[in-house]
Parts: sequence; C-alpha cells; structure tokens
Amino acid sequence: MAAIVVVAIALFTDGFLYGLVIPLIPHLSTRPPENWMIGMISACYALGVILAIPFFAYLSDRFGRRRPLLYGGLIQILAILIFATATHFPLILLARFAQGIASAATWTIGLALVAETFQRNRARMMGYAMLASTLGLIMGPMMGGKLSDWHGHSFSFAVTACLSFLDFVVRWKLIPELPQKTTTRSELGRLLWDPSVLTACAIVILAAWCWSVLESLLPSHLEHVAHTSSSKVGMLFTLSTTIYGLSCPMVGALTDRYGSEIMMTVGLVAMALILPLIAVPTGSTEVGILLILISVGYGFAMDPALSALGSAVERHGGGAYALIYGIYNIAYSVGMVSSDVTSGILASLFSFKIALWATAIIMLCSLFFFKLNVGKSQKVFEKS
Repeated sequence: MAAIVVVAIALFTDGFLYGLVIPLIPHLSTRPPENWMIGMISACYALGVILAIPFFAYLSDRFGRRRPLLYGGLIQILAILIFATATHFPLILLARFAQGIASAATWTIGLALVAETFQRNRARMMGYAMLASTLGLIMGPMMGGKLSDWHGHSFSFAVTACLSFLDFVVRWKLIPELPQKTTTRSELGRLLWDPSVLTACAIVILAAWCWSVLESLLPSHLEHVAHTSSSKVGMLFTLSTTIYGLSCPMVGALTDRYGSEIMMTVGLVAMALILPLIAVPTGSTEVGILLILISVGYGFAMDPALSALGSAVERHGGGAYALIYGIYNIAYSVGMVSSDVTSGILASLFSFKIALWATAIIMLCSLFFFKLNVGKSQKVFEKS
C-alpha cells in the first residue's frame, strides 16, 4: 500500500498547488498583470509539462521510479519558494514553468508506480489516486484565498511549502530503489502502435476536448443567459469536480469488474449526448445538474483509460509505464489545446449551441471511426 499512499499525497499536493496559484496570480506582481501576461503564465506551465514529460519518462523507465520522483519533489519546492518571493513578471513565469516540470514528474511517474504495483485491482487504485488529485484541486483555491486574506500570499506559499516538504519526505521514505527493466526499441514501437493504446489516447483527447469546451465557454454563457455571478459559476464547477472525484473509486471498481472498453465507451457517449443539452436550459440549477452528469461521464471515459494503458504495457512484456503515462498526459494536453482553438472560433462565428453540437458530433463520429477501424485488426481492450 506504500505506493498508493505516496502517489495519493503527491497528486494531492500537485493539485493543491495548482488550485492555490490560480486566485493568487493577480496579486503576485508589483502591478496587476494584463491579459496577455496571464496567458503567458498559463502557457509557461503547459510548456514545462510538455517539455519535461519525455525527460522524466525516459529517466523513470531507464533508472527506476524513485530518483526522478524525488527530483520532481525538489523542483516543486523550488517553484513554491520562487512564487513566495516573486515580485516581477519574469520570476512568476519561471515559477510557473518549474511548477509544470514538477507536475510532469508527479503525474507521469506517479501513475506508472500505481500501474506496476497494482495489477489485479489497478483501476480501483487509479480511482483513489484521482480522488486525491481532485481533493487538492478543490482545497487549493479555498485555502489559498483564506490564507492570503489572513497573512498575505507569501504565507499561503509558506504553508504549501510545508505540505510539499512533507510530500518529499514521504517519497524519500516509502519509495524503494528497485532495478528497472529496460525496454527495447522494438517493444516500444509495438507498444506505441498497439490499437488499445491509440484508442485510449483518442478517447482521452476527446474527453479533454469536451470538458475544456465547457470550462472556456460555459461561464460566459451563464453570465449572459442566466445572469449567473462568477462566484456561483465557480460553485457549479467546484460541485461537479467534487462529484467527479467521489465517483472515481466507483468507476475504478466497475472497470476492474467489467473491463475498460465498455466503461470508456459509456462515458464518452454519455458526455456527447448530454453536452448539447447544456445550451437548452436558461437556469443555472438545471445547467449545474447537467454539468454534474457530464463530469461523471468524464470519469467513466478518462479513468479506465489509465488502466487500459497499463494493461497494454503488460501485454508487451515491457516496463515502459512512465512512457505510456507520459503519452497519456500529452494526449490530454492535445485535447485541451484543440478545444481552445476550435470552440472559441465556432462560438464566435456561430453560437454557443453550435459549438456544443459540433463537439458532440465530433466525439461520436471519432468514436465510431476508431471502433470500426481498430476492431478489424484485433480486440481493442482486455480486462484490466
């Protein structure tokens, strides 16, 4: 059980820091940041994640999980210290970039550690890990705001630094230094072209795409149609995120029982069918209910993909768990970026409703395409 304890604490701390930084960004610099600055701050985090994933995946699969995960913990502490003392825009960018690097290590290696440790009930353990991350994302903004109101933003980061240091100690004490099986280039090639890997990554892209559409367009829609305040919109997303987190262990248990294929299919289809309905009601309560249903469907689509990718590594006899979860994180980033590009254009040229309908149709058509083509060559998924 040491592995799940380590990963749960690591993902909680990562989510806590991510959530804490968001409401504090306008107050870090000596002068309020402009919109283009906020965009650059977000981009630096994403850049850190994308650039660091291949590096940490290689180190982890080549030399073991312990040292790279410790490196990630140290970089996270460094990022927090920079945040606490930053008063100028370049330092904030550096802190955000370092935070992205640390997050890449936590997610890539942490998921790999769970996957290789728990083979019989992998999906359930992944569910607990995702629950820990969700709790961090929920508590971070709330605690960050309150601590900052009491003693300033530096105090918020000081408390977070203590949490991160505890996280580092847990990683140091509980992760053993085990020899890692080296994966050959041919094994990697077969793994990356495995239909189950390709399909799981496609589902991750589509699910991230769908959720990102809501994150970017729904707040403005609710403000104009239902005259919903920003705080109430935040509460709706917080509630849906909480329900998603609480559903993760249940989704994991069902995945262990029925397999990844049916769970991911049900989740993605449910998201696609419910998504256009978001544009129908004019009240925030009805929208909130639909948002919760989509978040549960999101869990059914995303969480089993983690187990399916781990099973693919096993089938090929390799130890490239970090590589496969690095690919998972890249796929998620692709879905977010694709959504940001397309949803805004569609909403601007046509309407919010058209953007939702287009996303839903793309999801269903893409799922049908992968089922039809991948299914011709081999069975896409095996039970985890």
